[in-house]
Amino acid sequence: MNFLRWTTCAVLFWSSLEASAQLLPARTNLALLTNVQQVLNLSPEEAQRRYPVRLKATVTYYRNPKGGPRMLFVQDESAGIFITGATPSLETGQLIDLQGTTDPGEFAPRISKPIVHILGQAPLPHAELKGFEDLITGKEDCQWVEVKGIVRSARFLEGSDNQLQVDLACGSGRLTAKILVEEKQDFSAWVDAVIRVRGVCTTLFNKKRQLLGVELYTKGMDHVVIETPAPPSPFQISESPVDDLMQFSRNGRFGHRVKVSGTVTFHGNGKFLYVRGTRGALLVQTTEETREQPGDRVEVLGFPGPGDFSAVVQDSSVHKVGMTSSNDFSPWRVDVNQALSGRYDADLVEIDGRVLESARTAEQEILTVQASNLVFTAILERPHSMREMLPNESLVRLRGICVMQAGSQWAKPQSFRLLLRSPADITLLEKPSWWTLARMLWLMAGAMMIAMIACGWVVVISRKNALLCEHRRIQHEILEISGREQRRIAQDLHDGVCQQLGAIAFLTKMLEEDLETKSPEHFHSAREISLHLKEAIGQTRSVAKGLLPVKLEENGLESALEELSASTSRVFRVQCNFECKDPAMLQDNKTAVHLYFIAHEAVSNAVKHAEPAHIWIHLERSTKGLILRIKNDGRAFAGVDSEHPGMGLHIMNYRAQTIGATLAFESNGQGGCQVICSL
Repeated sequence: MNFLRWTTCAVLFWSSLEASAQLLPARTNLALLTNVQQVLNLSPEEAQRRYPVRLKATVTYYRNPKGGPRMLFVQDESAGIFITGATPSLETGQLIDLQGTTDPGEFAPRISKPIVHILGQAPLPHAELKGFEDLITGKEDCQWVEVKGIVRSARFLEGSDNQLQVDLACGSGRLTAKILVEEKQDFSAWVDAVIRVRGVCTTLFNKKRQLLGVELYTKGMDHVVIETPAPPSPFQISESPVDDLMQFSRNGRFGHRVKVSGTVTFHGNGKFLYVRGTRGALLVQTTEETREQPGDRVEVLGFPGPGDFSAVVQDSSVHKVGMTSSNDFSPWRVDVNQALSGRYDADLVEIDGRVLESARTAEQEILTVQASNLVFTAILERPHSMREMLPNESLVRLRGICVMQAGSQWAKPQSFRLLLRSPADITLLEKPSWWTLARMLWLMAGAMMIAMIACGWVVVISRKNALLCEHRRIQHEILEISGREQRRIAQDLHDGVCQQLGAIAFLTKMLEEDLETKSPEHFHSAREISLHLKEAIGQTRSVAKGLLPVKLEENGLESALEELSASTSRVFRVQCNFECKDPAMLQDNKTAVHLYFIAHEAVSNAVKHAEPAHIWIHLERSTKGLILRIKNDGRAFAGVDSEHPGMGLHIMNYRAQTIGATLAFESNGQGGCQVICSL
């Protein structure tokens, strides 16, 4: 038997050595750390090097909850530390042999990859009494300590195991003691008691390794001592006036529960209330959801404390005792100066103001309101959201809880905000004037836009007018050039071609006379040539007269049109008739010239394109003015309906516009067309 025991011990010893060798294969050059304080003295960078650790320590806290992280704290003669990694099930007070490596941790260094051997039992370390100021430094992290405080609340959280969470007010701060108990029971009698709790101090921190708060973990009621029990009947204590809270008193029980009574003026989603007492009003913060509504008469048990501006009651229990009358529930009518005095902080008030802006968030409706020279906000919780957003510049009357906002100097009011209970707390007194600043700016912007468009349009029209004037000037110059060329050609025909043809006709006449006696067989040919020359001379003179209407300047428009009719019949062998019942009596020779050439162009177009048998030129006076008609019985003129009329039609239109006349083209039902120029 002894041999077997020694064999078993040897196997276990060598297994331990092999495990240690596997654990530290590449760290033989790092010093072995043998107490907790050596580990805590490492910087995060040094702890990251994985120093080997072997020490003896006492388990101060162990918990392995279902679905939660395993927690193990140990402490030796030097200090306490947190262990991370898989370990066997342990109990508080066990003495263990611990091997592992250092780890930088998330706040302080710790030991990871533990190998644990239970050596037996040991007494827990001595717990020194620490104040909140000592704990909040972070130096007591993972240490077995004792704290003393007033119980603010004691409850089991939903879904948790037998872990009692006790909220303690310790001096200038608060912490939570989490105590593992054997079975769940009602610990509400602890509230307002003074207790001492021994346990492991743990820290709350962020991703930057910065301390945010502290908690205490312990196991068993053996580590809890009730130093001063709470009053057995808390609601039987004497009532404190609202205005007396947090005031100077040499005999007061600072930090303990008080009782106040009053009327609920605001219900904040079950987690806080505003209560109006006989002397002032205050904010009541509750630990559990309450169902009291505005108008209920209540008694409140809670712990007084400083708020943002005035005293508040925290961790409260609320008990409804009845209803209040409407007179005690009506708001105080105040102005801006009265509201800024701070006298009505946390009380129900009524104030008038003009809406500057309305906005929405995921949980609130927010009105920015101006009263006198001060701007404040009115807030309505989302469940009571307004049906319609109030238009800006509306004059409204608001009823709500006045919440003071302190300035840079403590307790000096800077502004306030109103907590509205429902849309019924908003009364529209006056709709905004239509002529608002926004509309004025929009109208000014519209007027500026119209002015810019008008200026642009004027520039465009001016450019178009300039182009049109230039176009008309060019057309006028073309007509002037055309007129000069016509006169030159007419003069050249009359003085040159006609004279040459006349000389040839004279010679031909002499030849004709000689051949009549000497060569009768050639006489007829010479005579025929003479006749053709005479006809050519006549046609040339007619063309010259058409190009240069001499009779227009001498005898007027009627004579020129009559000659145009005669020359057309003679030259083109088309019957052309001119008719004028009343004398035109045009004093302006320029107008007469344009009318003549309009008729000339119309006749020429008819001869070229319509192949008519008859052409009629009518000149008559009517009540509307002078009318010139040129009509033919030929084919329909394509230029009348064409999208791209010829140059002749353009010139005719321009001549008509120049003298202020209108030009029209009408097709006849049986063929041909007529041109009508109305002056």
